[in-house]
Amino acid sequence: MSDEWRIFLSYRREDGLHIAEWLHRRLNGTALRDDRSVRLRTYYDRAAPSAGDFRTILRPYLKSSKAFVFVATPLASQRRSSTDFLFDELDWWTTKRRTPPIVIESFRRTNQ
Repeated sequence: MSDEWRIFLSYRREDGLHIAEWLHRRLNGTALRDDRSVRLRTYYDRAAPSAGDFRTILRPYLKSSKAFVFVATPLASQRRSSTDFLFDELDWWTTKRRTPPIVIESFRRTNQ
């Protein structure tokens, strides 16, 4: 039986999707030990169930994650509104956890 270490991926879809997708493909299911007893499990919203209010799925996964990966892109640098999901996730993590977020910087330009 293997253990699971959850990682929460937080990103702005408009310019961070390519990095989040790449991280999910590379990390999800990866064994952390040679005996494969611990595997990484990423929360990636595009792979999560989409029924109903997704916060009911998102919040428990955020609470049970061992790490928070924030994809820092130009469009992720500012809060858009008082209900900006990206900043809600980041705010929750930084106020509820002692472990700082892991920040992945991406300055790739989009074709928009």
